Amino acid sequence: MSLKFFFSAQAENLSGFFGSSNPFNIFGRTYYWVWGTGGLLIDPFVTLILILFSALVVFASAKILIPNPTHPENLTYETFLRMTSYAMSASVLYAVPFVGPLIAPIAAFIITVIGVKELFVVSGGRATFIVLFPKLLFYIIITVGVVLVLISLLNHVW
Repeated sequence: MSLKFFFSAQAENLSGFFGSSNPFNIFGRTYYWVWGTGGLLIDPFVTLILILFSALVVFASAKILIPNPTHPENLTYETFLRMTSYAMSASVLYAVPFVGPLIAPIAAFIITVIGVKELFVVSGGRATFIVLFPKLLFYIIITVGVVLVLISLLNHVW
């Protein structure tokens, strides 16, 4: 039995599974792996990166917005990492059918605001602004970018 015959027989068996008759279709194999069982393996690492990044941006906004903290020993990245990890425990609510994806981010936001308020002895408004500041900054940057692109496109049209 030749190698070509072996691979052609395997291609016929796998043709519907990978999206094409080519068993070496890397995109098809990767797509089905990521959205299948592979997603379960990747998810903890994606969540870890999300927690680290979220803690970093909230830490940076607190460093900017709390110039003279009441408890300066609490203004460390480790504190924000613990607080963000605790707030991400609200992700358990994603398991609630229909309303879970709506409730979980709101609960995580509320837990983070309470954490900032209690750790740094700031008002609720200031704690909310500290937590929202990275998102607001991101949306402002995106909006300015879109406006600049639209202005550039309109200048080339006229």
